[in-house]
Amino acid sequence: MAISLVISHYINRQLMVAVSAVTSVLLLIIVGGRFIKYLAEAATGKIAVDALFAILLFRLPGFLELLLPLGFFLSVLLVYGRMHLDSEMVVLSGSGISPKRLLAMTLGFSLSIAAIVAMFSLLISPIGMGKAEELIAKQKYLAQFTLLVPGRFQMLQDDRVVYMQSFADDGRTMQHIFIADQQAEKNTTTGKNRERQIAIWADKGYQQTNKSTGHRELILEDGRRYLGTPGDYDYQVVEFEQLVVTLKDKTVIRRNKREALSMIELYKSGELADWVEIQWRFSVIISVFVVACLAVPLSRVNPRQGRFVFIIPAILLYMSYLALLIYVREALEDEEIPLYLGFWWVHLLFLVIAWFAFRLKHR
Repeated sequence: MAISLVISHYINRQLMVAVSAVTSVLLLIIVGGRFIKYLAEAATGKIAVDALFAILLFRLPGFLELLLPLGFFLSVLLVYGRMHLDSEMVVLSGSGISPKRLLAMTLGFSLSIAAIVAMFSLLISPIGMGKAEELIAKQKYLAQFTLLVPGRFQMLQDDRVVYMQSFADDGRTMQHIFIADQQAEKNTTTGKNRERQIAIWADKGYQQTNKSTGHRELILEDGRRYLGTPGDYDYQVVEFEQLVVTLKDKTVIRRNKREALSMIELYKSGELADWVEIQWRFSVIISVFVVACLAVPLSRVNPRQGRFVFIIPAILLYMSYLALLIYVREALEDEEIPLYLGFWWVHLLFLVIAWFAFRLKHR
């Protein structure tokens, strides 16, 4: 019994180190790719550079939720593969640790990984996704005249097109501003609604907050305002020394992604897609146990074959497992597969594959 506890502690420690290292590398790759995407949006003025790290921080639980099963799968392959090459498995077998006992130890360790994934999938990831969505929505609203890039036409959230040539030395006053907008009004002749184009050109402008209303305003100075439809006789041109443009507060910050909804909100919704999301979150947790059963037999290698002989086939098998889960998710949302089948048959299929692999490797 004491020997079994020592061996279990040794294996758990090796797996913990490997899972931490492998998952960290995978997380670095994913975060790097996502950071480049957000950096491109910051370059176009959609979000502020200061908000990049906050958004990535909120998205981390969602990344870890998907990366931990893969990191655990690769860690079992690497750790057990090394132990086979170093003949440690032979020593363990002589100490009474059978392949089934090794599988039981691995499943015991996978409980801790599954608990972490469950914490992310069911609780932390939806909160983080909701915070990230709120922050992105706020950034899209704040992008109005705040994150403008000089020398570039940009579409604001209220459908205005804005061009600003440069900033003054104070970094706050915008110079040579062009704004294009539309205004709906009723035609007095035909009685029908029509869209009239509004174009504003100003030498300079700056933002301020109206203390009485709380709305943000753009103060334009020394410019012209054009109103009408090109070709119509009632085209209007107005010169102004100062013009106040109220920025429309039409942005409604809401969590429009199912990944940002809590389990209670998904359950109360009753929509098909929400029930699919619930099953998906539990499937991510179950996948930890499935990949553990797959990795143990696949990690068994002959010392003459090399350590990484089964890495590529094992990764391909894992990618097939993940791809099938994603396909089933889309099929469930499109009602191509009944909801009662869900993802369970996919997990069962790969458990059967793991059983055959176990029997083949340990005959």
